[in-house]
Amino acid sequence: MRLDDGKVLSGLLFERKENTITLVDAQNKMVTTAVAEVEEFRSSQLSIMPDGQLAGSTAQQCADLVQYLVERKRSPSH
Repeated sequence: MRLDDGKVLSGLLFERKENTITLVDAQNKMVTTAVAEVEEFRSSQLSIMPDGQLAGSTAQQCADLVQYLVERKRSPSH
């Protein structure tokens, strides 16, 4: 999102309330901004995973990672 002062913030949308928007940035920090300060808010089609993160991994290792992430998401404790 771009703020009216020109600053650009990026991250995963964590919460949107009437007067605030909270993102979780790449360092896993919560960043809350007043809605009134947001000039532009848009979704990105790019992954937040850094380029080349899976370089050198086999297809099986990638499949195992996806399976782990899906199972973790389904877990009631997360």
